[in-house]
Amino acid sequence: MNIIHSMTKIKKLTFHEFWLWGLLLLVVSCGRIVEIDDFDKTDQEIMLHSSWMGGEGRRCGQLDALVRSGNWGSIRWYLLSAMLSGDSCGELVPAIKSSYLFREGDPKVTLLVEEIERRPPSIEGVFVALKEAERRSQINGHSALTPENAWVTQWNGEDHTNNCAFAAALGALRYLGKDIPHLDSWAQDLGGTRQYKQIMMLRKLGNGGTSDAVAGNYTAAHMTLSINKAGAFAETVTNTWRDDKTIPVALMKEELQSQERLEVFLVGGSAYSGWPEKIRVTGGHFVVATSYDSETDLFTVLDPLVKIEHDPSDPIIKVAPGPIFVTSSQMEAYMTYTGSENMELTRVTSYP
Repeated sequence: MNIIHSMTKIKKLTFHEFWLWGLLLLVVSCGRIVEIDDFDKTDQEIMLHSSWMGGEGRRCGQLDALVRSGNWGSIRWYLLSAMLSGDSCGELVPAIKSSYLFREGDPKVTLLVEEIERRPPSIEGVFVALKEAERRSQINGHSALTPENAWVTQWNGEDHTNNCAFAAALGALRYLGKDIPHLDSWAQDLGGTRQYKQIMMLRKLGNGGTSDAVAGNYTAAHMTLSINKAGAFAETVTNTWRDDKTIPVALMKEELQSQERLEVFLVGGSAYSGWPEKIRVTGGHFVVATSYDSETDLFTVLDPLVKIEHDPSDPIIKVAPGPIFVTSSQMEAYMTYTGSENMELTRVTSYP
């Protein structure tokens, strides 16, 4: 009687612990050790209450359907189930790449593939990749992967700053879901918006000076350096600053339509030459090209000079803040800027 009473007492006190220890023993028996600290509270609840505990394991190929749904919670549940049941995921990436969303260029799916391919082909590696992909998709106020939210302005209130290169760099980092550099005490003490402080922090990291009052005291090399110091990967695409602008534009079309990895281009030129109906500021400039649609022949561009204008003397300029869409011919015209500096294309990716 005492033994039965004791067993009943243990069961009442340790119901969740009983299931958790059972799962851990199963993991160990499969030759896999999972640290509970790697899972957040939601993950642990899924482990304890999912229907997988009834014995209905799922194969890795089914992850394709979950990726299509865009439900990170369901994908995480699946990976936990597969990890604990010992499924193999050798064909996981091909399965995801065959999905409709991947073929259509859904950036979340591209991001997931990007993170998976950086790790060993194991379910544990896939799980870590998912966690990082989910984190990056939500980073910087959920700005990652959407041009509307990744767009950055170089205007600080009503002041037009000389920070186009570093504003473009910030937009590229936000779009790719990369961490924005921590603001040091110098940047914190600057006046203006938080976004302006982030731009100036990048300018400082790129050795482009600590004042926005002087234009032309930095080059594309400073912009590239700031991105690399921030944790992304930027590289100059040589032989793209040339008389024939169709060549660099064709290169951007080809690469921006590929879904092998997340990628943007920082493009030098003159906004007034390319889209004067949107921008009245002349001189050298940098923008971010995030995508290209071959059916409409439109580039999606993050131009930090865009702002809402209400100048009665120039009623044409009424462009809402956010991305703009320009044709191939407009992009070529934009790149015909005749300034003396070399403004080769800069390719920016999450990793080398």
